[in-house]
Amino acid sequence: MKSYLAKLLHQLKSNLPLLVIISIALIIAFQNIEPNTYYSGWDNTHAEFDLGRYAKQVFFGSWLEHQGLGAPAALAHLSEISRLPIIWLFKTLLPDNLVRYTYIFSTYLIGGIGVYLYLSKHWLQNKSISLKKWLASLGGVLYLLHVVTLQQFYISFEVFMAQFAFFPFLLLIIQRLHKQFNIKNILIFILVQLLIAPSGHTSAIFYLGVLFSLLYSFFLKLDKAQVWAAFRFSFLIGLITLLVNFYWILPNLYYGLHNSSYVQESHENQVFGPESLWSIKEAGNISNFLRGTHYLFTWKDYSFTDSQHELIFNEWLPHLQQPLTLSIMYALGTITILGLLLTIIDRKQGLKRWGVIIFYLFSIAFVWIELLPTEVLINKLFQSESFLEVFRNPFTKFSILYSFVSVLLFVKTIEVTVGLIKNKFLIISFLTILNLSIAYQAWPSFQGHFISEKLRIEYPTQYWDMFEYLQAKDEDLRILQLPQRSHAGWEYYDWSFLKPGNGYQGMGFYFFGFPQPFLNRDSDRWVETSDFFYHELKYALDTKNSDQFIKILDKYEVDLLIIDETKIEPGLNHNYNLDHQLAIAAGLEKIWEQDFITIYQKQTSNQDSQLLIPTQITPLSADTDRIRKDYVYSQHDDYLLTDGDEASLIYPFANLMSKEASNVSIGDNQTQISTNVQKQDYHLKLPGLKDEHYFTPINISYKDQKVKVEFPTNKIDLSDKTIILPKLNDFEFKVSEDYSTIIVFFNKMGIIIDQGKTATPVISLEKNQPISVSYTEKSDDMVFSHKDELTNPNLEITPKLDLDLNWQQLQAGIDLQVKNLDQINLISEFPHIPLDLSQNPSVNCSADESGQIVTKYDNGKITYQADAYAVSCNSYSFNYMSPAYSYLMNISGHNYQGRSTKFFINYSVSGVSPEAYLMPNGSFDIFLTLHQVSEDPNSRHYLNWETRSFGKLNIDEINGIKIAPFPLEQMSKLSIFKDKLTPLNNDQLEIRSDIILFDSTHLINFRCKQEKCYLGIDQSYDDLWIGLEVDELKLLSHHRLNNWANLWEINKGEGRIIIFYLPEVISLFSLILLGTTITFLIIKLKKTTNVKKYPKIKHKTKRHLRGK
Repeated sequence: MKSYLAKLLHQLKSNLPLLVIISIALIIAFQNIEPNTYYSGWDNTHAEFDLGRYAKQVFFGSWLEHQGLGAPAALAHLSEISRLPIIWLFKTLLPDNLVRYTYIFSTYLIGGIGVYLYLSKHWLQNKSISLKKWLASLGGVLYLLHVVTLQQFYISFEVFMAQFAFFPFLLLIIQRLHKQFNIKNILIFILVQLLIAPSGHTSAIFYLGVLFSLLYSFFLKLDKAQVWAAFRFSFLIGLITLLVNFYWILPNLYYGLHNSSYVQESHENQVFGPESLWSIKEAGNISNFLRGTHYLFTWKDYSFTDSQHELIFNEWLPHLQQPLTLSIMYALGTITILGLLLTIIDRKQGLKRWGVIIFYLFSIAFVWIELLPTEVLINKLFQSESFLEVFRNPFTKFSILYSFVSVLLFVKTIEVTVGLIKNKFLIISFLTILNLSIAYQAWPSFQGHFISEKLRIEYPTQYWDMFEYLQAKDEDLRILQLPQRSHAGWEYYDWSFLKPGNGYQGMGFYFFGFPQPFLNRDSDRWVETSDFFYHELKYALDTKNSDQFIKILDKYEVDLLIIDETKIEPGLNHNYNLDHQLAIAAGLEKIWEQDFITIYQKQTSNQDSQLLIPTQITPLSADTDRIRKDYVYSQHDDYLLTDGDEASLIYPFANLMSKEASNVSIGDNQTQISTNVQKQDYHLKLPGLKDEHYFTPINISYKDQKVKVEFPTNKIDLSDKTIILPKLNDFEFKVSEDYSTIIVFFNKMGIIIDQGKTATPVISLEKNQPISVSYTEKSDDMVFSHKDELTNPNLEITPKLDLDLNWQQLQAGIDLQVKNLDQINLISEFPHIPLDLSQNPSVNCSADESGQIVTKYDNGKITYQADAYAVSCNSYSFNYMSPAYSYLMNISGHNYQGRSTKFFINYSVSGVSPEAYLMPNGSFDIFLTLHQVSEDPNSRHYLNWETRSFGKLNIDEINGIKIAPFPLEQMSKLSIFKDKLTPLNNDQLEIRSDIILFDSTHLINFRCKQEKCYLGIDQSYDDLWIGLEVDELKLLSHHRLNNWANLWEINKGEGRIIIFYLPEVISLFSLILLGTTITFLIIKLKKTTNVKKYPKIKHKTKRHLRGK
């Protein structure tokens, strides 16, 4: 017994340095885990909500059916396969709410142990084993408590944690392979690769880890070999890494090479990407570098307690601003820099040190951009849109590896320092002080602030009931959620009724709880079709148009609608009744309701099949990318996009419903939009007025007792003719006296006009009704209602004239033949509205009025400067410009330094979401489209813009803003066609069977009774969706249906078709090959082990069998 206790005490004493690391990790975990909450928000994954569904989603992760309309793998979901058994184990042993906590803090603990083992075995050179362990323990403590580590764990994302935990073990196994390249070590290397593979979910993190490991391998081998041998060893490490991870790398590389434009063109990324980059640049100063703090310390998240945004690290700032804490942080940074110098000159460390040194400097170049001479090169790289999207936030990509190499350099300095101290007591005291200093600067972590308190939340039980209900529904039903008040893929849910400050903020959580595909804004960043959908949805919601809403649901095969009345958008009030009214008006049926959650279902939902079989298809050419309303679909239902040269039907101005217009010129009294078409004869059609009201801008002036009213003249200029669209005739009349201000009435709508002034309001005229014009003097005691209608009962109004508008002609539209047409010019003759930018002076609208702003006016140009976190805010109030009509807004200027000018378009119309536009870098001259979202001419636009400092000086220039009324909606409906327009019938296609294999592969038995049939699937179009006629091994012609779905052309006859996504097939094959290889290596290792273990027995057996 005494012997056993002695051994136990010896083991404890020997491993005490490691126990310090384990104790710190466990104490922090204990202090930060709240047992009755979920750790949820920001970039979260909740596999535990429905592990079976999540496992299926991951295993078939080359194509993401659950993501909106279906999407290629922008993020490498397949890489999470190796994480699933761990989650399954935790889910089996623990309540669901503790699974994510446990995974995160398990990786935290493992990472600390890994650093300890690497330092003690391969980095430290001290001959004293005991001292080496304590130095390694110091490194492990710093790895756990480093402020860089805090910034990763505070708003944890599981994929980052995988690299934090297992990267030290990757270097450990590379050391073993360097020593002995055998099957056993290769198998261990494969295991480590599988454990670290989930970091590939955000692939740049994984690839940076691979880069570091290859550098390290090369210099490690170079220490005792020639360059070629070192290169070969590094190549073998890279090759095995590639082969082990090929199953997820392939689809990820395909997306990067073929579909990265989706990310660049996403409206959310265009607005957010540059802001993120400038936050990184701002943080790249020497003070932050030494302290290890970065951009997250200046970012804000939402406080449900105070109903406002506040600094993310609000709880940490008082501690970090203390002089002692700052001194410790600066000291730690300085020691690390000294470690870099010592490592460079320490040849005993071996050449592997150069792998560490190079990657450390490489990290600094990207994370603290302006500190090294590489700044010019890095800034040049960031001018590439593709590079910006991959590394728009380099700190998060580099921080874990940077933290790791920083620990190595820090420990190097301490090891050298300890080597100079001969007194054991002094050494112990020195290391103790260092450990206590590191612990002190991270003291809030021990008080429960290592992970964000705002992310420790309680979920209302209604969600589990909803998930249970939806899990029993057909998993092919596509789900949309309302409200949708923002294009940003960031969601907020206020559940303060459970406890004060309780609420969710992050990428979303719905799609972890049910099997159906879910349309949410986070998907918009990764696949263009989801972005297309949102632009149309927003317009339908803004206009509260139930007809358009149901058309969108039909077009995009959306079946279910969830209205969640706890979902909010900070700063905006929302009327949830409008969402319910829209759903009911669109004909949706309420099928489930519990408290604040309601589910509606479309009456004609396609529940039985993923296949699309349109009864009729119209081939045509139109640019319907990111348009607000698809008039093409409204007119023709299902359509097939073809090349402009081949198309019989063309909508040349369909893209006028997008957010920007091209080929525009705005003159003093004329605005023109042009496009070219293939020269030939066409039939041109423009539908007439269908609505009950006719909205038009007018230019009204009052001078010398004379009122003059002008209406727009809208024309279509063709090759051989000019068509003038129906309009009201201009007129003028005299007033009886020289009033200073009058009100001119068009029927009941009054417009106030001062003597000597001009106004450009919008008026509304009721269809088929007479138009009477009258006026009255405006006196000071007049009273207006909330609709700007006069309420004075004794008002004397003078009638002047009745206007004659040919309503029949207006409703008839245009239908004519055009010879040799090669260009179409749309012209609106009407004065544009130049904005006097000096109308409202700039104000510093930063939260605490920090920093300084400067505004300079020079010949109509205005330069805005903001510095030290100031925000130069400007606004323009329009007296008459109304969202009851559509406009083109031309903005020209130049961004000299910092993030470019950001514009905000707001509306006085209830329920219309504001829009944000970020101007390009450098010079710009763009035309934004402002579409009609109101039927009230008294509603107004409000324009705001800002020049924002992210810490450094920001300089923007606006040369001018011009606004011109233009009938965008009407002109977007213009079509031309070559021959008689005949849609393709598709009612002779019979599907005899559809067998679904491997999640998304379809084996279809068909019969086509006409010359050509068309068959599609309700997944986003992608070139690598393959349709193959099995019997003839013939690829089917592939098209875009309604500009989003896949459609294939089938010839007459019967047979079998297989539809599959090629990267998914290759990934599954790679997984099988990987599993087979691992099995083969294990069997071979077992045989090799047996041969080594029993060599004499085997030899005797062979002799016995030979009869010897």
